[in-house]
Amino acid sequence: MSRTILLPNKLAGVLHNLTKYKEEHNGVLIYRPDSKYHPDSYYCPVSYAGITGKGTPGHVRADPRSIEILNAFLKENPEHRYIKWHTHSVETIRTFGNYYAENFSSGDISSYDEQINYDPDFIGMVVTPKKILIYGRDNPKIRTVSSFPSTENKRIKKRIEEHMRQKNFSIRDILEKKS
Repeated sequence: MSRTILLPNKLAGVLHNLTKYKEEHNGVLIYRPDSKYHPDSYYCPVSYAGITGKGTPGHVRADPRSIEILNAFLKENPEHRYIKWHTHSVETIRTFGNYYAENFSSGDISSYDEQINYDPDFIGMVVTPKKILIYGRDNPKIRTVSSFPSTENKRIKKRIEEHMRQKNFSIRDILEKKS
């Protein structure tokens, strides 16, 4: 079975803009697999995007509170899955070389392989100034589309925000963090 990630154009632009910062960022894209039209493959329409961490060139780690919030949402909504993403920033490429503008690092691959051993449906993604790279056991593809599924986006956003309030947590906690 093959998977095709359907990534809204606007979100692809936001992710590419994050690569312009000195720091690396990471996060998740939430989707609900849809196979009703293609029994041998399925689409993964991204309906929510979130930032989970900010770090230095070559190193980024998610804030544990953001992972707790994601896990609480996924526990309530087991039909949803996530794609774990991070950036290779312009500073990462300047520091470590142009190779990382078009390729995963060896650390990315080993981390993703470890996660696939635990969860065969895991998908990893790296966003660079030049491209978006996708990694998964079935060689998933990515396609940009015009927009989010808006009703689903609003519902997920509302639940995630409720979990954030319960944890007294804000996206500013990540973005304003000193690297």
